[in-house]
Amino acid sequence: PTPARKPRTRDEDMRVYDRVSLMFDVDRDYNTCFHFQVDARGCVGDDCWGDKTWDPKWFVAVHREAESWTMELAIPRHLLAGEALLPGQAWAMNVVRTLPAQGVAAMGLPAEAPETAIRPEGMGLLLFTGNDRAEASRK
Repeated sequence: PTPARKPRTRDEDMRVYDRVSLMFDVDRDYNTCFHFQVDARGCVGDDCWGDKTWDPKWFVAVHREAESWTMELAIPRHLLAGEALLPGQAWAMNVVRTLPAQGVAAMGLPAEAPETAIRPEGMGLLLFTGNDRAEASRK
């Protein structure tokens, strides 16, 4: 497995590592987005439409095994949108996994490694539906 990076670094060049990128276009202008990356070592990167000086506080845990790795993220909503989320509201988003020398897999198409080109026109929708736990407890 890819060894953990100690200490974990931020905004390091991750192009040679297996990594996952999440992109959120909260106003759905399909032009700008927030971009978060995590690689198999646990290193992180973030930018707001290419501005690497944007350094939000978010949380990452990475677990590595011989043939796989998983990550868990916590991104405080207030970093992305100031107002409360309403049922029926939607953000554009994409999830892209880049395996160097092997290819790219993405939720939305066209898919390219984010350092090559972030393609907001191919993003899917993240739909907010309300308090699902409260609805489930009433059933």
